[in-house]
Amino acid sequence: MPNKKTSSKKANAPKNNKKSADQIAAEIKKVTDELVGLAKEAKKRYDKVDGKTKKQVITGVTSAAAIIAAVIGINKMRKK
Repeated sequence: MPNKKTSSKKANAPKNNKKSADQIAAEIKKVTDELVGLAKEAKKRYDKVDGKTKKQVITGVTSAAAIIAAVIGINKMRKK
C-alpha cells in the first residue's frame, strides 16, 4: 500500500490569528480573576485544616517550587 500524506503544506503553515490589544488584555484579566478566585478558595481551605495537614501542604508546595526551579535551570543550561 502506498503511504498517504496526512498533512498538507497548508496545514503546517502558521495561522494569522491576530488579536487586538484590548482582546488580549481582556483575556489576561479573565485568567487573573480566575487565579485570584482559586487562591482565595485555597486559602480558605488551608485555614480550616489541622497542623499536620498544613505541614504536608507546605512540604508539597515547597517541593513543587524546587522542581519547577530545577526544570527552569535545566532548560537554561540546554539553551547555552
